[in-house]
Amino acid sequence: MSIPEVGNGALRANVSGASSTEIGAGGVYSGEIDMRPFARGVIFTPDDWTNADVAFTVANELVADGGVYYPLYDEAGALVETTVGTKVDSAFVLPVELAGCRFFRLWSQSAGVDVLQVAARTIYYSLKT
Repeated sequence: MSIPEVGNGALRANVSGASSTEIGAGGVYSGEIDMRPFARGVIFTPDDWTNADVAFTVANELVADGGVYYPLYDEAGALVETTVGTKVDSAFVLPVELAGCRFFRLWSQSAGVDVLQVAARTIYYSLKT
């Protein structure tokens, strides 16, 4: 997936470029995404996405370093999620609540209940400072 340049490229100076993560077949969690140098971002849902919304689990360390992921809730106690459902081949802005997180994973779910992706799904994303 190619992300187009904007103007003279000045607006893209602090953009991560197109990266990807995967939710495995029969899985609900993506790989770990390092948010440390970034504050905003966008995810791109694939055309074969199984009907589900995306919530976020966060950790202070990578799993390899002993990190444990927890669901992300906002200040009102609501699960932080992006309503995707059946909207495939679409782009979604990452929620502002992720700005303070070091690492996150995408979570395929509906109302906090796991929704298995029936096949491996590659999700592209772009992050910005």
